[in-house]
Amino acid sequence: MDNIAWFKKHCPPDLGMTFVDQEIEEKEKALDIISSKLSKQVMSNYGSFVQAMTEIHQLGVDLQTSAMVCKDGRANLQQAKQELIQRVIVILAEHRRRQMYKHILENLTDIRKLMSLSDELKRKLEEGDYPRAIELFLECSSSLNDLRQFTAVQELGNSLQKQYNLIQEKLDVSLIQTLRSFNQLNYERILVAYRLLGQSGRVMEKMKKHFLETVSTSTKNLVNAHVLMSEANAGKFDDLKKLKFKELCSALKEEHFLSCLMSILEALSDLMWVHYQITEWHQHIEAEGKLEETRKYFNDISNGLKEFKKALWDDMQRKVSIMLEASFLSSFKIDQFLKVLDAVYQFIEIGEQFSEADAYNLRNSMKLRSKNYFDNFHKSQFENLCTMLENEMWAKCPVQRNFTIEDLKEFGGLSGGSLIKKSKEKMNVFPSFRTSGNPFAKGFKKDVDDEDDVEEEEDPNELELRADVVEEPGEVKKKNKAEEGGPLVASATISLIRFIGKYLQMMKVLQPINYEIFVGVTQLVDYYIWVVYSFFTDDVEPPMGVPISNKLRNNLARLQRQFLTASPGGEHYVAKSVRLPTLNSMVGANDPKNLWGLSSRTVGIESLGFLADSVLAFKKHLQHLLPKAKDKSIVDFYDQSVEIVPDLIKYMYYSFASHVTNWEDFTKSIENCKWEPKDLGSETNTYVGFIVKELETFARRLTRESQKSGSIPSKIRDAIWEQVLGRAMESLVEGYSRIKKCSTEGRIQMSLDLKDLQSGLEKLTSLRPIPKLLYVENYIKAFFLSEIELLPWVKEHPEYTLKQWLSIVNLGVGKDMKRTQKQALIGALEDADKKRNTEKKTIQQLQPL
Repeated sequence: MDNIAWFKKHCPPDLGMTFVDQEIEEKEKALDIISSKLSKQVMSNYGSFVQAMTEIHQLGVDLQTSAMVCKDGRANLQQAKQELIQRVIVILAEHRRRQMYKHILENLTDIRKLMSLSDELKRKLEEGDYPRAIELFLECSSSLNDLRQFTAVQELGNSLQKQYNLIQEKLDVSLIQTLRSFNQLNYERILVAYRLLGQSGRVMEKMKKHFLETVSTSTKNLVNAHVLMSEANAGKFDDLKKLKFKELCSALKEEHFLSCLMSILEALSDLMWVHYQITEWHQHIEAEGKLEETRKYFNDISNGLKEFKKALWDDMQRKVSIMLEASFLSSFKIDQFLKVLDAVYQFIEIGEQFSEADAYNLRNSMKLRSKNYFDNFHKSQFENLCTMLENEMWAKCPVQRNFTIEDLKEFGGLSGGSLIKKSKEKMNVFPSFRTSGNPFAKGFKKDVDDEDDVEEEEDPNELELRADVVEEPGEVKKKNKAEEGGPLVASATISLIRFIGKYLQMMKVLQPINYEIFVGVTQLVDYYIWVVYSFFTDDVEPPMGVPISNKLRNNLARLQRQFLTASPGGEHYVAKSVRLPTLNSMVGANDPKNLWGLSSRTVGIESLGFLADSVLAFKKHLQHLLPKAKDKSIVDFYDQSVEIVPDLIKYMYYSFASHVTNWEDFTKSIENCKWEPKDLGSETNTYVGFIVKELETFARRLTRESQKSGSIPSKIRDAIWEQVLGRAMESLVEGYSRIKKCSTEGRIQMSLDLKDLQSGLEKLTSLRPIPKLLYVENYIKAFFLSEIELLPWVKEHPEYTLKQWLSIVNLGVGKDMKRTQKQALIGALEDADKKRNTEKKTIQQLQPL
C-alpha cells in the first residue's frame, strides 16, 4: 500500500488543513529522527562502506576482462564450426563400423548364452530338476531359430535334441524311482515336467502300469529267491525263471515259506505306503490353492489314483491268496501258523484301510484255512494232552512261590491286556509307517530270524527247565517245606494252560472263527476236569446220598455224557475220536502202602483249583475277544465248568476219605454197643477209643507222607481232615441210626461219647470246630423231640436219610406211641422223603446241562 492510499484510508471524514498540517509536522519529525539514526549508523560502519565501494570497483574490472574472453570464444567457435564440417564423413564411417561390431557382439553374446543354457540344462538334468531343464530346453530351442546361419549353432541344435530324448528317458526312470520311494520334491518336479512336455495324459497310465508291474515282478522275484535257497533248486535258476507265480509258490519249501511271506507282505505294504503318500500329497496340494490349470491337472491325477486303489488291492490279494493256497499250512507248528495269521490279518487291515474296501476273498480264504488248521490242531492237542496225562506221575512241578499264568510266555502281558486288540474304531495304520516304518520289516522279521529257536518246541513234560517259572534247586532244598513252595500243580496242568494260551492267541488273530476256538478251550478244560476226576475218584457217577450239590452232580453227569461213549473194542473215547487216558500205574492210587497215592492225588486234585483260577484270570479277555452275542456261552462255561471246581475238589477229598479206614467198622462198633443201661457209667463206650485210635493211625501216616513227599501243605492236610472227620461224623449218625434199642440213659450216653470223641479228635487236628460235629449233635438231640417238634425238624434237616429219620421215631418219640399213631408218623416222614426227592429231581432237571 503506497502513502497516498494509506492516507486515504486513515484520514477523517471531515478533512481540513489543520489535520493536514498536523500530519506533515509529525511526519517531518519522524523523518528527522530516522535521518539522524541513519547518519549515526552510516558513520559507525564507514570502514565497511569504503571496502564495499572498493569491491564494486574491482567487479567492474572483472566484467571488462570477461567481455574480452567472450569475444575470443566467439572467434574460436567460428573456427571449430568450419572444421566440423570436414570431419562428418570420418565420424559416419566410424559409426557404421561401430554398429557392425555391435551386431557381431550381440550374436556372440546370444551364442555364449545359448552355450551357457545348454550347460545349465545338463546340470539341472543331473540334479533331477526336470521342470527347469525343460524350460531351458524350450528357451534354447527358441534361440536356435535366430542363429541357424552359424555352423556351431547347428551342432548345438543336434546336441539339444539328444538332451530332449534324455530328458524323457530320465523322467520315466525318475517316476519309477519315486513310485518306489516317494519324495515330495521329486514327485512334484516330475508332474510339472510331464505337463511342460505336453504329456499330462500319460502320467496316470504310467503310474498304474508301474504299480501293477511292481506287484507282479516283486512277488515273483521274492518267491524265486526263496525257492533258490533250497539245495535241491540251487542250480535251477533258468528253469525256475520260466515258471509261473503259482508254480513257483508250489516249489517253495516249508522252512522258507514264512520268511518269503513276510518279504512279500513287506514289499506290497511299501507299495501301498507310497500310494498313500502320493494321495496325501495331492490332498495337501489341493488345500494350498494352485492356479486353476495346475489344480485341475493335479486333481485329475489324484482322482485317478483313488479310483485305482481298488484294482491295485485286488491284485495284491490275488498274489497273497495264490501263495497261501500253494502252501502246506496244515503242517505248520502252531507258533508258525500264528505268525502267518497275524501277518496276513495285519496285511488285510492295512489293505482295507488303503482301498476302503473289504478283503472278502482273502478273508474267506483265511477263514477256511484257519478252520481246517484249527480242527486238525485241536485233535492233535487232545491227543497230546491224553498222552501227557497217561505219562503224568502227578508230582509237584517246582514252580515259583507266586507263580501264575502271567509267568508263561503264552500269557505275557495278560494284566496289561495285550491279548485284546479289538477296537470299535479302527485306527489309521499309515501314519505309523512314517514313525515306526513298515511293520513287516521289524517285529515280524525278528520273529522269522528267531524261527530256528521256535522250531524246537519245549517238551511239556520238562517244564523244570524253564528258568522263568521254576525255582532254583538250591532254593527247594533249603526250604524243603511244602508250605513255602509254589502252588500244587502238575506239568500236564501247565502244559494244558499253555495250550489254552495259544488258543487265546488264535482267538485274537482268527476273529471269524474265534467262537469255535472258544468251544475248543471249553472242551480242553472239561476234558482235563473229567480225566482228573476219573483218575482220583472211585465212582464215575457219585452215589445217591453222597453230600454234593445238585449243580455238581448235574455237571458231572453232563461231562459223563460228553466224554464216555463205549466203542466196539471196549475203550472209552471222547468227542472227535480222541481217547480217554488211563492213570499211570506207577502213581499207586490204589496202593494203601503209600496212602493210596496221596501225594500224587493231592497234586492232581489241587491242579484243578489252579486250572480254575487260571481260567478265571482271563475271563474278561474272553469277553473282549468274543462277540457280545456269545456272552451267554461264556457265562454258561464258567458256571458249569469252572465254578463247580471248589465243590468238586471237596468231593474228591471226600472220595479219598473212603480209603482212610473201614468206615463200616465204625458203624458196627456203635451198633454192637449196649444202649439200654439203667444208670449212666463214668466211662465212654469202646467205639470212641476205637475211632480215635484208627484216626490216630491215619494222622501218623498222613504226617509221614507229607514229610516224605513235600507236596501236602497244611492247607491241604486241613482239607483232607475236613472230609475224613466229616466221613467219621456221618459214620456216627449211621451207627446211631442202626441201634435197635436205646433207653433215655443210652441217648444221654451218646452225647457224652460225642464230647469225649471231640476231645480226642481235637488232639489230632487243628480244625476248629470239628467238621460236621453239629450234624451229629442235631441228630442226637432229635431223639428227645416230641411228635409235634419232629415234623418241623425233619423239614429243617433234609441232610438225613429216611432210614435215619425212622430211627429217631423208633428210639425216641415213637417208643411210647400207639401202633396206629406211630404208623401215621412214619407215613408222614415217608411223604416228606418223597417230596424231598421230587424237589431234588425238579432242581436237577432245571439245572443247565
